[in-house]
Amino acid sequence: MTVARDLLRRCERLLDGAARFCLYTRAALTPLSEVRKGIIASWNDFIPDERDIGAGLAWWERDVADRYVKPHDRVLVIGCGSGRDLASLVERGCAVTGIDPAPRALARAAAYLEAQGGTAALECAFFEDWPREDVFDVVWFSWFVYGYVPDSSRRIAMLKKAGRNLSPGGVLVLSYPINPPGSRAAWLARAAQRLWTNDWVLEEGDVIGRLRNTGLFSYEHRFTREEIEKETRAAGFYVEWLGEPIVVLRAAAAADETHARTGDQSRVASVSVIP
Repeated sequence: MTVARDLLRRCERLLDGAARFCLYTRAALTPLSEVRKGIIASWNDFIPDERDIGAGLAWWERDVADRYVKPHDRVLVIGCGSGRDLASLVERGCAVTGIDPAPRALARAAAYLEAQGGTAALECAFFEDWPREDVFDVVWFSWFVYGYVPDSSRRIAMLKKAGRNLSPGGVLVLSYPINPPGSRAAWLARAAQRLWTNDWVLEEGDVIGRLRNTGLFSYEHRFTREEIEKETRAAGFYVEWLGEPIVVLRAAAAADETHARTGDQSRVASVSVIP
């Protein structure tokens, strides 16, 4: 009996590893347009309850907002979803624009704001495709949205685009999933992807899951602190305030000029938080 149980346990691990390899490899060979469908499906029904929307920012987000967001600031919320960030920033007296690709979530945000007597400009789109060149004092990436964009090169391009929407001296705030897992299945899937051409790259730190009854999969990228610093520098930003899992950025050119005058070389205030 003991031998049989041990054999079955080994078979279970083998089959689980094979299933994970198949899932990650299928994701690696899936075009970006299909990946995006999974992202929309993942977030269409996120935070459906008005009470959760009304809860507003988490304490670690409020701390950053208290430091860097002023009344009457023009704020762009990327991945605004059902309006948790929007409502809080509107209450602070900001002029808020929200973007999200999930139409059902965006409809809930509009309904909630209307019921509360607040207003915000809402648009249904992926920010990477958003054509407008409006200028904002704060570009605010909603809870972990930065980690739902596949491919480091695409994330860097998105940050550069966000930088073009920032006013001089403006700040960019993003939060990010941490603790990237190690996965042999993911490593094998990345190796398989190199044999085919695709329009995005499966990377170390990517986490793939199944979405029930859809044939689609969920995507998330989890970061190390070093990875966040590397990507933001590549996009032309410096880290002004760094926590886990939230960071505040300013344009590097403005930062270099400021610190050349002050001689201040310790630009990062760092704190770790647990959401």
